[in-house]
Amino acid sequence: MNKQWITALLTVGLMTSVSAQAAVKDWFPKPATDTTGLKKVYAGVGITNELYHLNAEMPTGYGNIYVKAGGFIDGPNEPAGQIGFRYPYFLTGTDKNGYYFGGFVGHIETKTQDSKKYNRLGAGGELSYVWMNRSRVSAASIGIGVGERKKGRDGSKEDATPMIMFGYSFSFGIY
Repeated sequence: MNKQWITALLTVGLMTSVSAQAAVKDWFPKPATDTTGLKKVYAGVGITNELYHLNAEMPTGYGNIYVKAGGFIDGPNEPAGQIGFRYPYFLTGTDKNGYYFGGFVGHIETKTQDSKKYNRLGAGGELSYVWMNRSRVSAASIGIGVGERKKGRDGSKEDATPMIMFGYSFSFGIY
């Protein structure tokens, strides 16, 4: 093959990849909300069942990402936490207040197995009502979480049974 053919093939390949990239960009979903006027990060405190935590929440056009870090009130002296996402389902028209659907992964409860307490990992879904404006984010949520299955050395088992989870967090805009 001579240089002209190679140059022509590279040019056609480059043009095809640029147009394919534009088509992929058009395929991405449009943002669900406008984050104009909101802070990028909110930090505060909250409780989810018996998990007392510090939390950070980051609103995006596609929903809110949150991180909770703390410990269980009657758990082992080990850190516990969750990470989750809330998608705006129905906004009430005041600020960014409204109902959000979401999911989370992380520690959901404390359990005792083999005479030792541990923080049980799990995942679940939630329905939240979020109050959000430039200065604060508050969220009240109810969800269903399922913990990991675990088998003890003595043959005892912790099954993955669903549990109801209640949470509330209050945060202030920091950045």
